[in-house]
Amino acid sequence: MAAERSSVVAEGGWCFVTGSRERAVAVASALGGRIDEADPRVSLPACMVKTGAHSLSITMHGAESISFRMVHRGVRGSGKVRADHRNCHRPAALEVKQCGCGTGLAEQRSAARSGHGAKPEIKIAFRLTEAPSLGVFEFATSSWTLAGTLEPVLRAFAEEGRASLRCELRIESRGFETSDGVQVTYHEPVLVLAEPLERDRRPAG
Repeated sequence: MAAERSSVVAEGGWCFVTGSRERAVAVASALGGRIDEADPRVSLPACMVKTGAHSLSITMHGAESISFRMVHRGVRGSGKVRADHRNCHRPAALEVKQCGCGTGLAEQRSAARSGHGAKPEIKIAFRLTEAPSLGVFEFATSSWTLAGTLEPVLRAFAEEGRASLRCELRIESRGFETSDGVQVTYHEPVLVLAEPLERDRRPAG
């Protein structure tokens, strides 16, 4: 069971998707929730555990547990622009010029909305802190909100040399009213260090 990697989905609450019913039962037992069976006629049947939990205590092992890049796939998949969260790069075959993505997430998001900027591609591999024996789960997202919360976690791995970090993977709900007066609620994932770094702790006394 531990060798299998199942996916996690952010909806109204965290949902776990796995091809193993045994693992689905274990997740439901650890976190609570309902197991929805997938259609057995599909090629890769899976079980979804809808936990209703808005916060997960997770443990990540090493900086490689977070994959974060900015990607612009271009028109019809051509002219791909790849970037990390600081620097943007174009393939050598393209004309070398400024990509216009901007240097900060706000500028990059504005460029993406206009159709000529890169978007985040994020994957987080983790274990549940309270149930590490359930194995590794993976959460994949293109959320700008989550991208904006990654820097402290990446810095903790890089500057502290920590082998592992405990974090809270949360779903934050936000609402707004459209011009037609319709109330809309959407859910955004965020990643927060569960405890301050040692250098941020104040000496006792």
